[in-house]
Amino acid sequence: MEVRIQKIQLAIPYALNAFSPGRGFLPDDYPYAKTKVIPLDEKRMVAHFADGIEIPMRPFFGSMGIAPPDVTGRISSNPPWVHAGNLDNKDLVAGTTLFIPIHAKRGAVRGWRRPCGPGDGEVDVTALETSLIGTFQFIVRKDMHLRWPRAETPTHYITWGCIQT
Repeated sequence: MEVRIQKIQLAIPYALNAFSPGRGFLPDDYPYAKTKVIPLDEKRMVAHFADGIEIPMRPFFGSMGIAPPDVTGRISSNPPWVHAGNLDNKDLVAGTTLFIPIHAKRGAVRGWRRPCGPGDGEVDVTALETSLIGTFQFIVRKDMHLRWPRAETPTHYITWGCIQT
């Protein structure tokens, strides 16, 4: 399945960032839960994290995928795998094409988890999570015989090494 990401727009003017006790990169430093609402400036494409702190926005769909192989049965949406899923790659922006191997005849396509302030990882388990509106073009590619997802940006090729846990 070729998924051309044509356009991504903000659906709401805010994002959320949250962490829970014992999770994330520094679990011992933050033994409490916290959720922060962050206003978004769509015109300037920045998130107002705090006074004097603005985070550039580059919205992307952190999770996109199709039906996994029928033989796997029900699986978690958290780890990515051969069906794509929670790839969390900040380069899955407008202008990028995602290629996903088709494993099931009922190949439903799904997109969820919409970060808008990407970094190189999620220290506290979430990004600046918001709601997005996407415009996509879907093409069934019978000429491609992929085993794993891959993507192409205007300047790069992207591959993933995923395991099922």
